[in-house]
Amino acid sequence: MTTPPFSPPRPRAHRYKLGLQFENSIEKYLKQRRIKFERGPWFEFEDISGYHCCQPDFIVELISGFGVIEAKHTWTKEAHEELNHLYLPVVSTYYNSQNVIPIVAFKNFTPETPRDFGNHLLPEIEKAFLWNLLR
Repeated sequence: MTTPPFSPPRPRAHRYKLGLQFENSIEKYLKQRRIKFERGPWFEFEDISGYHCCQPDFIVELISGFGVIEAKHTWTKEAHEELNHLYLPVVSTYYNSQNVIPIVAFKNFTPETPRDFGNHLLPEIEKAFLWNLLR
């Protein structure tokens, strides 16, 4: 993990503010349940295209590994792709663990949201996180 090599831009869009409010509600939820987590950790990695940095929204400690949370005010397919193709490989390597669970935390459904999105989650996550109920 590292700190960013730059100061990230601060968008002022309404969607950005809604996203931050939702992230804050997730942080509050995790704290209330005394779940160990880290918000917005920076990771650096190198692949065949060079040196990169990435920042998942949350990393949570689970009984059997870790969860990587991507928070979205409204569900998006891109969140799943980002988790599976960027954050999971980076976090798995960093923690030397193959038991890293992708979690898209979202408040609003869309017509494209899979209705069985929770069926693949481990029981400990299903009990701990009811993301679409965060208000």
